[in-house]
Amino acid sequence: MRTAQNVSAHPCRIDTVFPCRSPCAVPLAVYLAWIMAKLYIAMYQPQKGNYEHWALYLSNGNEDIVFEVGGQHPKFTKTVMETKPENSRRHRRSILVGTINEQDLPELRKKMDEVEVDNETVHWNCQDYVIEAIDHLREECIIDEDDEDYERGRKDAVENHYGPR
Repeated sequence: MRTAQNVSAHPCRIDTVFPCRSPCAVPLAVYLAWIMAKLYIAMYQPQKGNYEHWALYLSNGNEDIVFEVGGQHPKFTKTVMETKPENSRRHRRSILVGTINEQDLPELRKKMDEVEVDNETVHWNCQDYVIEAIDHLREECIIDEDDEDYERGRKDAVENHYGPR
């Protein structure tokens, strides 16, 4: 069995990560889950109309953050909230679109600030914001270019959930 001790030497003291002081007893999958965050497209029942509301949801085990745009044309605004999508009665599903290294989380937040709100295009909405955001994160190498979750999740979201329902 591959374990955390086999991964590589890390400047952190292993006993601060694994207080049991037995890193060889920790499976690699558990260790990797500890150092990786998950990025999802969260989809919600529409408040008005027939378009599901989409947001990006980041979960790393310690915090849950939702990045979204709210409002309507021409007054969309960005919002960042510490919450889980499941806390909303309107939440329908979340689709995994990437695994993010914990060390990249500060950069992810900066890159999310770079994603622009398009208040000029009449048909632009929160779904476009989310697709543009995950594409930007991939272009900036926050989401690895070979991340299968990105390919699978983006395809599922666009082909099966994008647009009016």
